[in-house]
This record gives sequence, structure tokens and C-alpha cells, in this order.
Amino acid sequence: MLTAVESERPVEAFEAELLDHDSMVQALDPDLSPERRRVVVDDVVDRLRRLGDGVAPVVERPEDEFWPAVRGAFDEKHARSLVETVVPFTGPLRRHRDAFAFEVRIDPADVLSSPLAGRLPTVSLEYTDEAIRAMRRAERRVVHEATSDVADRFD
Repeated sequence: MLTAVESERPVEAFEAELLDHDSMVQALDPDLSPERRRVVVDDVVDRLRRLGDGVAPVVERPEDEFWPAVRGAFDEKHARSLVETVVPFTGPLRRHRDAFAFEVRIDPADVLSSPLAGRLPTVSLEYTDEAIRAMRRAERRVVHEATSDVADRFD
């Protein structure tokens, strides 16, 4: 994202690379239609664009250190508002809940040292609902800690 911001090119120029590293895109249900997939991907790209637009003033600052650049780019109120609006990452996940499939396949032979393990069937565990709950909790914590950091750094 920082490379995209520094380049001053639109985020779409970096879309493929950004999406290759986006865990939500990697968790898209493989059975989605191409049209539905594009809708979700566009939502993810919109979130990335807002993030890039939000950090652009910091990247453009002459300071080498992060917090001095933040203080040079924003006042405390704007910095806090920015954290609350661009740091959250679960919006696309919540808006398109049915488009994601978080699951893991477990081969018993990989986790059991028994000679019989090879005869056991592979098990697939779907944990989409729990993944969404965990990400929401993590998001709230990150936003809370980041807004606390902003308050501390502007004191």
C-alpha cells in the first residue's frame, strides 16, 4: 500500500499485488460467480483505497519517523478520526458474509503418529462464523489501541 501511495498512481495499478496478499480475498468461497466475486473484490479495493488516501498525508511528510510525520500531517482530532474510519478492515467481510469460506482440511496422518492414521478420512472444518467474530474483536482492539496511541502521541 505504501508503494502505491508513494507512486501517486491509483490503487487499481497495484490491485493484483495488493489482492494477492489480502487474507479476505484468499478466503473467498471458490464457488462464487465471477460477478459476485468482482463485487466483493471491488469492496476490498475500496477499503484499500481509503486506507491509502488516509495515510497519503503522512507518507508525503518530510519527517523520517512515523509519529512526527503524523503530528505534522494532522491535528489530534483528525488523526483519531482517521484511525476510526480507515483502520477497520472487516467491512467487506461483514457486508458479504456469505461470500467467504474459512476452513481448514486436516489429514489425520499429518497430526497422528499411528500407523492407522493413513486409513482415516481427511476432515474439513469450517470456521467462518468464528473467524468473523475473532476478526471483529481484533478490529475493535486495534482501533482502540491506535486511538490510545494517537492520544498519547499528541500529549
